Amino acid sequence: MHEVTRQSEVEEQLRQEVRELTDLLRSDADFGDLRDLLTNHGLVASETLLVGFIGGEDDSSSGVFVTTDLECVVFETGSNGQLIRWESTDDLNALTKDFRAVATGVAMRRTDDF
Repeated sequence: MHEVTRQSEVEEQLRQEVRELTDLLRSDADFGDLRDLLTNHGLVASETLLVGFIGGEDDSSSGVFVTTDLECVVFETGSNGQLIRWESTDDLNALTKDFRAVATGVAMRRTDDF
């Protein structure tokens, strides 16, 4: 029983992470470059989840978006904001190594629960 409770707690933490990152994506001024990146690729920030994000001390960043059609997009930007990587993938296991909330975010997107 304790293991089930612990699993529930971890899952809720991951759901909260997705909600917080997505809220930042949609409304925080510091995430305007990511909103521009989405727009440049034909996506809408208000319809996209940010399910993982790593910001570097040099202003570089990487992360994962989940689109309305459940596509996972891995991105990486350089310190000058230049796009280095934009890649669709369906290998959630590989993504989860660096971004723990990917599978949770896909499930949330699938059920519109965010």
